[in-house]
Amino acid sequence: MNGSPRGCSKPSSSPLCGDGMTIPRGRIADLKASYVLNSTELHAPLVKNQVVGTINFQLDGKTIDQRPLVVMNEVKEGGIFSRALDHIILLFHRWFG
Repeated sequence: MNGSPRGCSKPSSSPLCGDGMTIPRGRIADLKASYVLNSTELHAPLVKNQVVGTINFQLDGKTIDQRPLVVMNEVKEGGIFSRALDHIILLFHRWFG
């Protein structure tokens, strides 16, 4: 994986594309990715390209690269009914999740 990800039309300075990363030939299947959010829950509204966490890329158990985890599309705050429903769902998730 060298250069911008396939289909990336963003400039290389964009947090969505970055500068690329190089891994040894034939090791792509061994590349693991995990993410860490900046907070335990995400709440609308979220702005496009807002950084909400970090993506960690590991090879052989060692972190070889980190990238910002960004919002791809704007997420607007819902109406009163959807917010009430989301609040109830979050309560159940906190209690039983």
